[in-house]
Amino acid sequence: MVNPDGSVTNRPIKVAQISQGQALIDSGLAANEQVVVDGQYRLQDGTHVKILHGQAAEEAAAQSAQQALIP
Repeated sequence: MVNPDGSVTNRPIKVAQISQGQALIDSGLAANEQVVVDGQYRLQDGTHVKILHGQAAEEAAAQSAQQALIP
């Protein structure tokens, strides 16, 4: 979860169902909380992140996809 100060907190969640790439969260998150959806395995509690929107988010996703293709 992303805290108001931009730091992250690792929190266990319970997934009720996954369908077509979307997960239904049963517990562990509240409405409107922000979560990290890319690179979360590299994070530790307290790490600061920058929230990307629009074009910046699209460019970051494209760069991440290209890096995944490099062996």
